[in-house]
Amino acid sequence: MTTKGIITRIRASDINPEVWPPARWLLARPRLIDALVIASSTVPQLVALSFSGGEQPLSAWITVILVGVALWWRRDHAFWVIIALAVISCIHPTMYLTVAFAFTGYSLASTGPIARTITGVASAFLAAAAGLGVRWLITADGTFSNPVFDAFVLIAVALGLATRGRKDRRAAVDELIAQRIENARQLERTRIAAEMHDVVAHSLSVMIALADGAAASRERDPEQSARAIDHLAATSRSALIEMQTAIGVLRTSDVKLDDALDSSGYNVPELEKLVEVFRAVHLPVVLIREGNAVDFSPNLRTGIYRIAQEALTNALRYASDATRVELRLSVSGDTTRLRVVDDGRSESTFAHGSGQGIVGIAERARLLGGSSEAGPLLQGGWLVDASIPLRQDVR
Repeated sequence: MTTKGIITRIRASDINPEVWPPARWLLARPRLIDALVIASSTVPQLVALSFSGGEQPLSAWITVILVGVALWWRRDHAFWVIIALAVISCIHPTMYLTVAFAFTGYSLASTGPIARTITGVASAFLAAAAGLGVRWLITADGTFSNPVFDAFVLIAVALGLATRGRKDRRAAVDELIAQRIENARQLERTRIAAEMHDVVAHSLSVMIALADGAAASRERDPEQSARAIDHLAATSRSALIEMQTAIGVLRTSDVKLDDALDSSGYNVPELEKLVEVFRAVHLPVVLIREGNAVDFSPNLRTGIYRIAQEALTNALRYASDATRVELRLSVSGDTTRLRVVDDGRSESTFAHGSGQGIVGIAERARLLGGSSEAGPLLQGGWLVDASIPLRQDVR
């Protein structure tokens, strides 16, 4: 699915999206292709009948017309169309119907299983043979012409089988990518759940103990009870911050920074520092800031940093031959928008990644109240686009 130049769902075709533009235009119009198939199969025959000299038998004209009608259903009913063509060929056996049989045989082989293809071709051959036999009994005309096993037709069937195999392989890759993304999503949720369990279990235990202590000393030691309540409030606020931190910045790719976050809550550097790191490894990244300067909340600042870090890491890994990687952070109204776009060529090795990075970006943006899109651009390159509301207040 394409939205504003972005492929929002990753497929095997996105890994190598280069298709000859005229072919892409034609493939998007299947009925036009059907019309061209009909024309290529019938127009030469009509021209030959018109200019061959002499009056042509009515059966020849009927054969060509019926072939054109039958080919209109070739795409969805190739099995029955190839049998119908075999019967139609018996009306005037000397007509050249190899092109029509070739197109239909290709459609049959490229859209159905091998057994169905073999059955369809064999049935068409038998139908043509039986039709010619009936014609001989009626007219005593011994003309025999069965185009089903013509070499050109068999080559078309073989090409159809090869195309079907290619489609099956691509479908398998699509399924593998979808499964990896789902596995990454489940892994991310499992990790967040485990981290949340640790935070909640510890904090609730402390909060319950403080509440019990405050209740027990309320009458005999009011000052101690007040201090316990103060500690309870502080612990509650701290627990809420820890929960936000656990959900918002959970990662395994940066152990040292995660350790620092565990103790300080938020400890990420500015985006300028991040850009300098990637420039040091020769990634041509440019940082552009737009809009009014805003003092981001710690949670939002951490989320923006992590999304940018993941997007630039993907660009470093997969944007082959990139000449520009643009990191644009803009503030407009109540929304901050982070866009990372490169003009590189996505390598096929992307299919072997875990997919956790893109899933993590989407999950992080969602948990901050925003949304994100990621995918290859139609004109080449890759884009990560995240929009997040500015207000991240805890209430």
